[in-house]
Amino acid sequence: MKEAINFRKAILSDLPFLLQLRLETMEEYLVSQGINLSVEQHQQRIVHKFECGQILVLEGREIGFLKMTISKSEYKILQFQIAKKYQGRSIGTEILKSILANAKREDSLVHLSVLKGNKAQSLYERLGFVKVDEGKKSVFMTKFL
Repeated sequence: MKEAINFRKAILSDLPFLLQLRLETMEEYLVSQGINLSVEQHQQRIVHKFECGQILVLEGREIGFLKMTISKSEYKILQFQIAKKYQGRSIGTEILKSILANAKREDSLVHLSVLKGNKAQSLYERLGFVKVDEGKKSVFMTKFL
């Protein structure tokens, strides 16, 4: 039986959880790309477009964060993180499949970027995202529907 993930709007009292989640899931990839952020810089990235953020909840526990903007022709995933304890359980795959299904119904593209070396890139590729551009430290990907 699949685990039911619920979403709730992120609120300011979630900031300590979101900082811990970001450090747990992103710090190694940031450091590997020579990006050393202070706590304040991490917090600035968390609150950027904060109104678009949703906390992922499983069995009453916060397990991740999804920040996404949606316009008429595109979905843009700005942040997508799942706590390491919950990775490898197809949670990310199922959430992304749901996003892709919604985007397909709306005839929209889905865009995201991923730091080079981040193992999430293989998940995105399995789901049909293709590299459309590459920066010095990130890969920009799109799912054409």
